[in-house]
Amino acid sequence: MIDAVSLRHIDRMLRAFCTVQLLLFALALSHAGAGELPNTEETWKALRTHKALAVAPDAKRPVREASASMPSRLAAAQRALVSCEEKRRERKLIPPCEIRRIDAQRLDSAADLRRKAHADDATTPIMLWRSMDGATTLIGSMHVFRASLLPLPLPMLQAIEQADDISFEVDLNAIDSARMQRLIADHAMLPDDTDLYRTLGPAAYSRLERYLAPLANAGQFQRYKPAFIATNLMIGEFSSLGYLPSLGMDMLLNREVMRLGKPVLGLE
Repeated sequence: MIDAVSLRHIDRMLRAFCTVQLLLFALALSHAGAGELPNTEETWKALRTHKALAVAPDAKRPVREASASMPSRLAAAQRALVSCEEKRRERKLIPPCEIRRIDAQRLDSAADLRRKAHADDATTPIMLWRSMDGATTLIGSMHVFRASLLPLPLPMLQAIEQADDISFEVDLNAIDSARMQRLIADHAMLPDDTDLYRTLGPAAYSRLERYLAPLANAGQFQRYKPAFIATNLMIGEFSSLGYLPSLGMDMLLNREVMRLGKPVLGLE
């Protein structure tokens, strides 16, 4: 049973993580270190870390928007994407913006990824398997995805359309806020006799403090398991590369199932 103290801990944790995301978004919108970037290596090297480059491809004149001197990779990526999307809409370009560089890291474009997928085979490999008798189809999904890689492969959408029964890892439509709080209490919180500092030890906790310093106080997360915190930080890192939870393949496939009006079974 969840007591009132646990519920208060959960509420504070959720508010803390939401505050971090809102802070990053506000920084992304307000920071002045962003703008159109000439396509030269010297210009990029002159920008201060954390920095990101978002590009909307166009054969004649692509949109190239950069951010610099941001407090984190995620803030840099969000600022560059926001600026790029504004310019893309102004010029009525169709391909969405995508992060192509972040600090010292280069990222393949969606077009590059598709070319690599076709390099050895005329058919793009996808995460889809069918049983020998054809009665069951298994679709592999990623919980984060890039807008520039959409739409999802047609065979996946066809499998959903042709299926009589559809099962997801979790029934996304059945998870409400009260159930989410119960799940967090059951699986994300540390036992009452310990905290995050004692669980991680001084060295690891110090590294976490340094990582969180531009975003939040590590003390806000004392009651939560390292795995839960790591998952949220990992999502932040994926987001900084343009892979967003809101575009997760499971989310997109679930929307297609709902559009078709088919029932869903959750396996967990």
